[in-house]
Amino acid sequence: MTEKKPSQVSQWFSEQLAGIFPDWFKGMFFGEPAVSDLRLVKDVQGIVRRKGQLVAPDTLLHPDAPEIKPVRRRLVDIRVPQSFFLRRLVEAPATARKNLNKMVELDMIRRTPFRPDTVFWAIAKPEQTATSLQVEQWIAKRSDLDLLCQQAAKAGLIVRKVFIDGAPVKGPIANFSAKVAPNAGRWRLLNGGIAAGAGVAAAVIWLYPAWQNSAESQRLQSVIAGNRSMAIELRQEVEALRSREMERAAFLDIVYHRPRLSNVLRNLTVALPDNVWITDLNFSPTRLVVSGEIKGSAAELVLALAKRNEFSNPRLSGPVARTGNGAERFELTLDPGGAQ
Repeated sequence: MTEKKPSQVSQWFSEQLAGIFPDWFKGMFFGEPAVSDLRLVKDVQGIVRRKGQLVAPDTLLHPDAPEIKPVRRRLVDIRVPQSFFLRRLVEAPATARKNLNKMVELDMIRRTPFRPDTVFWAIAKPEQTATSLQVEQWIAKRSDLDLLCQQAAKAGLIVRKVFIDGAPVKGPIANFSAKVAPNAGRWRLLNGGIAAGAGVAAAVIWLYPAWQNSAESQRLQSVIAGNRSMAIELRQEVEALRSREMERAAFLDIVYHRPRLSNVLRNLTVALPDNVWITDLNFSPTRLVVSGEIKGSAAELVLALAKRNEFSNPRLSGPVARTGNGAERFELTLDPGGAQ
């Protein structure tokens, strides 16, 4: 998915609200029109309801599909068979969980002919192994999903979201909500403002008598005096907590300023010339071990990296062997101290 994704917190909150409120309430207050689930199957000729669920022929996925009898216009979320998508298994370092989406996208660019602006993609929950993360990536070409939307529109179906039927992927692989409901954000903003204004008005009405109560003021003066005495007694404890907080801040400063894998990969990509092909990469906060081939001299590559500021102490840490195509296979070790 190449669009900017919502945060996991907001996505979870939206999914919880979707099951609480009825469709008319969501349409009125959240700007979300009523939507039906549609599954694509093989053994139907038109758009029908089967076992309480809307189904349509999977020929909608093909450009030369026969026309389907149109139905009354409705908004749908389509569940497409897994065979329509490209499924890839991507392996990433165990330390790359926070940057997993970027790693998967980079792997797709390197190992497939697809580019992020030409596809929609989604990943399943990663599986942890002893030394790495394994994650499934599902890919669909934008042109194919655009064709699906056009074919569905001819049959009276307006596509809001596209899901992978039966795949362990959270959420849709493509979301066209901004096109089918462009004013949803304005409705949420307007209703949110009204709700906030009503809450403020209710709070003022509720608290106003307390502000006018003079007797309460006397009680508060007594409480303030007691708190003042307690503050003097707790001053030493506050100083101790402040000292521990300073130690914690120093620890977090060390954690946040250590080299990050994403920055190291970016600097390594810029630093390496075009005649170098990387096959393996081993990353730690203090050392980066790179294995690959070069159409030239591995020793000259070390000298070239030594002139750059992104890395320090580049050195050959393994034997250099010449391959059958005239290239040199090497193992190179660098210190990523400059890649912050």
